[in-house]
Amino acid sequence: MIFIPAYVLALMPPLAVLWVHRRCERREYQILVLTFLAAFVPLLILAAERHRTAIRYDGPLAAAGIMTVQIPMALLVTTLLAAIPLKMKLVRGFVAMLAGEMTLFLVGGKWIS
Repeated sequence: MIFIPAYVLALMPPLAVLWVHRRCERREYQILVLTFLAAFVPLLILAAERHRTAIRYDGPLAAAGIMTVQIPMALLVTTLLAAIPLKMKLVRGFVAMLAGEMTLFLVGGKWIS
């Protein structure tokens, strides 16, 4: 079983916003797209292993987690929102992080294996 701590998931949207902000400031769009694909594709492969992934492990029959397809979707939503060209960068980053966190934890419900 793959164990992903919940705090690692919570850190993913802020790190994505920081990375996108720095790449957009320097106009490194090719690097941004390549790094996004490098992270997105393995997360989609991980999403296929839903029954072997947990965010809380209480024993062999009591693992709990989220729908793993929410992980790459949260990365996609956060990256797209953080890359929108707006003058209010702080507001854009906050909305992107909020949407990413909501995609991770509120959309789709939880599953119990």
